[in-house]
Amino acid sequence: MAAFKKLSCILTLVAATVLYPSSAHARRLFVGFAAGGNLGKTQSGSVEPSAFMGSYSASFSVGLNILRFIRLGARTSYSYIVQYSDTDTTGNRGGSRWTPFAPFLGIRFLRRMELRGDYQFIGDYTLANADSSGREISYGKVSGFSAELTYSITSRVALGARFESVSFAEEKVAGAATALSESLSMTSYGGVLRIEL
Repeated sequence: MAAFKKLSCILTLVAATVLYPSSAHARRLFVGFAAGGNLGKTQSGSVEPSAFMGSYSASFSVGLNILRFIRLGARTSYSYIVQYSDTDTTGNRGGSRWTPFAPFLGIRFLRRMELRGDYQFIGDYTLANADSSGREISYGKVSGFSAELTYSITSRVALGARFESVSFAEEKVAGAATALSESLSMTSYGGVLRIEL
């Protein structure tokens, strides 16, 4: 019986060490700053050719640590988007994206690892170039998500990989909104550097 109790204590200690973050990550409230770069494609519908894009973003987040390994919060971000492929067939889709609010859920494991995902439902994508009449073009009614897998280099700095997939169901020309028959989609992969206080 005593041996069983000792074994139970050892297994509990091992599980806590593996699953729970270190005490440095157990702060209740945290704020974070992140910068990242992604490469991927933007496509309107399933038939039109896709454009090869680069997305470079900066974000600010606020969250809470719950149960030591679950994290809930929200972030806001701005992305600068560059088109690297030929613009003759797709037009120039370079521009910028602003996501004012995106809730996220993070799960910490193996002490230094974190898997975090957010849901995006607010924000717009504005093209850098106006149309032939000089009118600004933007896209709204966004829906999608991003996922990050990071490793904590220190108690405050994490580095990892990032995936994002979003679509836009509305086009605005000079502020006049029109529903798109086929959504404009953006899918990309890249890396992220995150600093938390």
